[in-house]
Amino acid sequence: MSEGAQTGPGGRSSGERAAAAAAAQAGTRLDPWYASYADRAHGMRASEVRSLFAVANRPEVVSLAGGMPNIAGLPLDFLADMTAKLLRERGAKALQYGGGQGEEVLREQIVEVMRYDHVHAHPDDVVVTTGSQQALDLVTEIFINPGDVVVAEAPSYVGALGVFRAYQADVVHVPMDDAGLVPEALDRTLTDLERAGRRVKFLYTVPNFHNPAGVSLSAERRPQVVEICRRHHVLVVEDNPYGLLGFEGDPPPALKSYDADGVVYLGSFSKTFAPGYRVGWALAPHAVREKLVLASEAAILSPTMMGQLSIATYLSSYDWYGQVKEYRGMYRERRDAMLAALAEFLPEARWTVPDGGFYTWVTLPPGLDAQAMLPRAVTNLVAYVSGTAFYADGQGRDHLRLSFCYPPPERIREGVRRLATVVNAERELIDMFGTHPGAHRGGAGVETPSPDQV
Repeated sequence: MSEGAQTGPGGRSSGERAAAAAAAQAGTRLDPWYASYADRAHGMRASEVRSLFAVANRPEVVSLAGGMPNIAGLPLDFLADMTAKLLRERGAKALQYGGGQGEEVLREQIVEVMRYDHVHAHPDDVVVTTGSQQALDLVTEIFINPGDVVVAEAPSYVGALGVFRAYQADVVHVPMDDAGLVPEALDRTLTDLERAGRRVKFLYTVPNFHNPAGVSLSAERRPQVVEICRRHHVLVVEDNPYGLLGFEGDPPPALKSYDADGVVYLGSFSKTFAPGYRVGWALAPHAVREKLVLASEAAILSPTMMGQLSIATYLSSYDWYGQVKEYRGMYRERRDAMLAALAEFLPEARWTVPDGGFYTWVTLPPGLDAQAMLPRAVTNLVAYVSGTAFYADGQGRDHLRLSFCYPPPERIREGVRRLATVVNAERELIDMFGTHPGAHRGGAGVETPSPDQV
């Protein structure tokens, strides 16, 4: 036996021990590439509630968590015939690569769609993306260096927070009230950051039917927010996936309409049509648009041609705006069912009253912890998203987001009834034993949301 093959404790040769030592230095037994990852990858972690939603998706569970649109109302027979015709007549193009900026005919149609937001644009400034989530990722990629500041509403969209953390941005929150982002607080925050020498790259905001807060930025505040950001030389990233889903009609003018060069506008067909096509867009100033196209081409070469041509055909051959109006009525009915159930079963809580979109934001009675309560809620066959998912700094334990977009009204009422049972049981425990100590606080890594949280 050679010297390198001599065995030692545990029956391993010296060569095997040396290899194990090298592997331990380079990585771990579970992941030999641990030491090779980029710094930003070490902060990535799955959402704390991701595993719970494997259970929450069972049919016996009422999920008030997911932001999934109810696509059952779509004209599926029409779409099937449309798709078959598209493949027969234009299949060679639909199944091929396309340009990095997106199909011109679709970009022209997107410009028409944005007119409902009072946005007047040119198709050359539109970049088609794989959902608006990719658009947000691209904007963050081209603007953020590690340590740069992104200012965002408190609370803010969980998917955006994940993107910002992945690019190692520092997120600073600005408070909201029932009229949306508070301009005075925004001005004060930007001033304080400037005095501290912090570099703010952009404001991220969801002005219409906010996810998760359910409120909208008032018409009076919109030009104020734009003016404040212009004065501080801070770009505005306006995310507007829900804008056409207002229960009382079209939304107030978009922030983009007040400053074409100071706002990047993100849109999507996921909420107003169908998320399965994965088509969104960014409308950006010329120079920003060029960098978005280059970044997109580097990431995906080109957006899906099949999805683009399908949506372009739908927009040109179907009463898509009539379909949006049907969605408005359906979601209004479900919103009403949610608010009525909260008033009936959880009168001791507080909640926002959305006039569009998918969500209401619930403030729990004092002492309750939404994050700690979630496993017990799922055990009682109801799911929600804890408010902690929507903050970068650990806030939100006294809040939860309820979604009314997917379950029918009778299931919404039953879900709120089950939730109230859990809340009341938690309150009894607090009455007996004192304030709940709260769940273990995780690290500050990048929390990757489940689709159920979006």
